Amino acid sequence: MSDEGQENNNTRVLVVEDNPMAMNIAVLMLEKANCIVFQANNATQALRLAQNQRFDFILSDIGLPDFSGFTLAKRIHEFEQQQGIELTPIIGLTAHAKNDALAQEDCSEMIDICEKPLRMEALHPFIEQYAPKGVTPPSHLESNQTEYYTNIPLFDENAIEKQLGNTKIMKNVIRYMLENELPENLEQIHQAYRMQDWQYLAKIMHRFKSSCLYCGTIRLLKITQQVEKAIEDAPKSRKIELYQAFQQIAQDTRQVLHQWLNS
Repeated sequence: MSDEGQENNNTRVLVVEDNPMAMNIAVLMLEKANCIVFQANNATQALRLAQNQRFDFILSDIGLPDFSGFTLAKRIHEFEQQQGIELTPIIGLTAHAKNDALAQEDCSEMIDICEKPLRMEALHPFIEQYAPKGVTPPSHLESNQTEYYTNIPLFDENAIEKQLGNTKIMKNVIRYMLENELPENLEQIHQAYRMQDWQYLAKIMHRFKSSCLYCGTIRLLKITQQVEKAIEDAPKSRKIELYQAFQQIAQDTRQVLHQWLNS
C-alpha cells in the first residue's frame, strides 16, 4: 500500500494481482501517475478491501487463485448495490487474448479488459477518466482527444447570428448555455458514464445535440453525435476514447463561449 495519505486527494486505485512481477509493474505505472495504490494478492482480500473503503477504480487480474476477477467484480457490485452506493469501475487484466478472456465468463461487470503486459498508454485513459472530481492527473502521454474535428470551429458566431438575428438574444442564449445547459448536461453525462448506463447516456447525448445546434457549438455537436453513435455498437475502449474527446471539447467550448461573452 502507498504510504501517502488520503489528504493528497489523488486517484485511489486497488490492484488485484497474484503475480508479483505483474503487481510491481502496475504499481510503478500507477504511482508514476500520482495514484494512491492499494494491493491485494487474491480476490478474497480484494473483496474485503472494497467492502471497507472506496476506490476510484479497480484493476484486477482475471485468473486469480481463489475465484476469478469476473466473479470478484460481480460480488463487489452486488455489495455496492445493496449499500446503495455508486458502482466502482473495474478493469480486467488478462495474459490471454482479450477475446478468449471475454468468452470465459460473464464480463458485464467490467468496463473493459486490458491484455498483459500492461502498457501505460492502455492505463492512462482510465486514470484520466476516474480521477476524483477537480483533480487533473499528469499527462505522461500525448492524447489524441484534441485531434478530433480540429478543422471544425468550436463556436460558429456567424451561424448563430443568422439564426437569431439579434446580438442581445445571442448573448442570452450563450449565457443560458454556460450557466444551465452545459453544467447540468455534463453532470448527467458524467454520472451516466460512471454508472455505465449506456441507454441513459445515449438519451442525454441525443437531447444535448439540440442545445449544441442552437448555440453554434459545432465541434461539440459533432463529437456528441459520434458518442451517441458509438454507444450502439462500438467496443468499450472506443467509447472511452470518444468520451474523453467529448470532455476535452466541452471544456474548450466553455472557454471559447466565456471569451466571446466577455468580449
